[in-house]
This record gives sequence, structure tokens and C-alpha cells, in this order.
Amino acid sequence: IMKPQDFETTTEDPWIIARERNNANLDIKLTYEIYDVDEAPTDVQINDAFFIDGQVILANDKGANFLLGTLSATDIDTADNNLTFTTDDINFKIIRRNEIRTISPITIIGDTHITITISDGTQSIDETFAIKVVDGSQFLLSEITNADISVHENFDITLPLYTLTNELSDENWSYSLLGRDKDFFDLAVSPKGVVAVTFKNSLNYESKSTYSLVLKVSREINNVIGVATKTIAINIIDPK
Repeated sequence: IMKPQDFETTTEDPWIIARERNNANLDIKLTYEIYDVDEAPTDVQINDAFFIDGQVILANDKGANFLLGTLSATDIDTADNNLTFTTDDINFKIIRRNEIRTISPITIIGDTHITITISDGTQSIDETFAIKVVDGSQFLLSEITNADISVHENFDITLPLYTLTNELSDENWSYSLLGRDKDFFDLAVSPKGVVAVTFKNSLNYESKSTYSLVLKVSREINNVIGVATKTIAINIIDPK
């Protein structure tokens, strides 16, 4: 019995040996072809949002066009920028391909949801996310804005690469660095709530030209911990 075959991971022409049952000296090598099957997107996520127990948190004091988060998905057959995200939700819209924003202020406290359709052009799936609207005066959240950065190789590493000013900061807030390249960076938080990310060592374009870093922000309120993460993409520019 042949095991399931994977077009994307096959690196050479596949083959099997056919052996006649009563003739151990007669083996025939059969080469066969695997045809690609278009597979639907998977692993749909809302990034750069604030979560508690798997629910996206939205404060009810946010206005129209507020950025709830950014969408991502995985599709082994399709480049990320060729995936499309759509919704017919009456409270939310998707712009700039993957940004979820409010259509108008959502002031009623309670639970709601949004259903997203993700398509690669031929295959599509629906994913529903739970959203909890909370009292903005009681549950203060820190908004982490866009953080794609490009710097020259001779960038002064004593300067902050990325800063986040959190005017709400108190002892209930905590910050940390995650991601594959976290060991290349330092994180410092001032008493006034300014979070600064800096490089540990001088840059070298030839040895490493891109970095991926995740800033994690947590806050505990009434023994409940809310978490937000932001992926920071850093590109080093070759001075030539």
C-alpha cells in the first residue's frame, strides 16, 4: 500500500520496486508522477491584537476605523501577498488587504464575533473569531502600532531601534521579547512607560540582513492577564 504523497515536499522523481511474488530475482523499478493539488489556506490568525482566554479584546471607547488587528494565513501553494481576506460583518471591515478595522464605534459591552473568508484564488475557508467588547474606562489597553523597520548597516546601536510609549504603564504591565532573533536585542522600560528595543551588537549586512522579533505586552487586571504581541520585521540596508 502506497503512503500519501506530498507534491510540495518531494525533491526527486518518486519510484517503487515491483517484485514478482514467486520470482525473487525479478524486480521492476516503476517511476511515477505526483500531481499538485491546490490546497486551501490554513492557520488563520489575528495578529497584533489584545487577547484574553482566546478572545480578541476591544475597548468600547475606540472610534471608527480603529485597528483591531492584522490577518495572516498559511498556504503551501500560494504566496502570502496573494491571499485575500474578506468579511461581510456589519461592524468590521478589512482594508489594505489584511487590516481589520471598526466601521463605526462599538459601545455596547458584551461578546460578538467576526467571520473572515480567506481565499487563494481557487480554494477558500471561513474562520470565526470571538471578540469581547469591554469597558474602556475600566480596561485600559496599549495599542501597538506598525513596526516594520529598515536601518543602515552603520546604524548607531546605542539608539533605540523601536520605542513604544505606554502612558497607562504601571506595575501591572510587563514586557518581553520573543521570536527567533530575540537574542540579538535588549529591552528596557523606563519608569514613565517608554519601552525601548535596541541591538546588542553592531550590524553586519553580509552576515545577517533581516531580523524577526516579537514584542509581547501583558497586563493583569482583577487576576486576569491580557496579552498582546507585535511582530517587528527589521531590514538592514547595505551601505555599499
